[in-house]
Amino acid sequence: MLEKSTKQKFLNKSYVRLTSLIKKVPREIYFIIILFLITRTVLTFSGLLSRQILKDVYKNWYEWRYDKHQWLDIWSVWDSGWYLDIAENGYSPTLQSTLPKKTCCGQSNIVFFPLYPIGIRFFGNIIGSYYLSGVLISNASFLLASIFFYKLVSDMFDKQIAKRAVLFLYLFPTSYFFSALLTEGFFFLTVVLSFYFAYRKKWFTSSLFAFLSALTRSVGVLVIVPLLIGYLHKKIKDGKKIDYKILFFGLVLLAPVGVALFMHHLTGNPLSTFLVEKNGWGHGITNPISYLIEIFSSKNAVLVYFLFLFIFEFLLIVKNYKKLGLSLTSYSIIFLIFPLFSGGETILALPRFAAIVFPIYISLALSIKSKLSTIFISVIFLSLQFISMFFWSIGIFGY
Repeated sequence: MLEKSTKQKFLNKSYVRLTSLIKKVPREIYFIIILFLITRTVLTFSGLLSRQILKDVYKNWYEWRYDKHQWLDIWSVWDSGWYLDIAENGYSPTLQSTLPKKTCCGQSNIVFFPLYPIGIRFFGNIIGSYYLSGVLISNASFLLASIFFYKLVSDMFDKQIAKRAVLFLYLFPTSYFFSALLTEGFFFLTVVLSFYFAYRKKWFTSSLFAFLSALTRSVGVLVIVPLLIGYLHKKIKDGKKIDYKILFFGLVLLAPVGVALFMHHLTGNPLSTFLVEKNGWGHGITNPISYLIEIFSSKNAVLVYFLFLFIFEFLLIVKNYKKLGLSLTSYSIIFLIFPLFSGGETILALPRFAAIVFPIYISLALSIKSKLSTIFISVIFLSLQFISMFFWSIGIFGY
């Protein structure tokens, strides 16, 4: 009898502590979690629906089958196989893996930067599934990034703008990439954290997360430019001299240097990553005007859609550049312009680049203020995202 009473008291205390802890969680966090759950559920339904309606495509053309559960398997196409390849087999200058993935022209996994597949391997060894590990890392990173994104926007502007910015983040037409077995979710987390700490003038921490960005994707090294601009702008604005903290940005450069040294050890050529990227994928410095003309004159509706999405983002950023500030504006322009200078294959990845230009969500929140306009844009965005996921999850819409 005494044991039951003691046990009941313990349970009551635990319940009180738990409810007290739940009450302390800000409402904004619940808002973000609910958004995450609703949108991921809708997108999962879209992917499953596509495999029912497009059965012929799935059976005769689709090759990326990594998980027996289709509600999980829909989150991996194209480059997902390369990341799983690195996690399972390590880096190799020649194609050795039997994992299903489309390859040609001397492609190999050495073009993909290491941090994300290292994470997949580490957690995959713990939970017993590399595939599930990759999906969990992407989604956990995206959820955490959206919380810090809210905090950043809230500090820069106010809570209402931050709430709308998060809403547009989750509903944006290409937001499904953040949950895929690709680098977008994790890369978004590292970039947002680098800007989050830069806004607080914690330059070492900011540079550390920028370093992680550069270890996640080759283009991540460009994050150093807007951060450095932000640092210099704050010094000039505050009337202070440049100090030793500017050296922290050198951390970011250690990422490509480290990759180059590893590639020299693996292949004998420190630039092998970029050589394979150029020869195997057709990436390289090109004339963007020729690609823009080619896209506009083509009959490929998907490419035209990608380009209009790019133009839409660019115009919104330009419209709100004064409110966004030099750092966020420069980040947006760099990551919007970069694909246009990087070859035809990169053009196909425009939707992925569009997703990581996070100032666009802030710009949307600054531009769209009324409830009616917010609802209208939200419905359009979610509809476009549903359709995009429908075709992307079957491998016939972008990379």
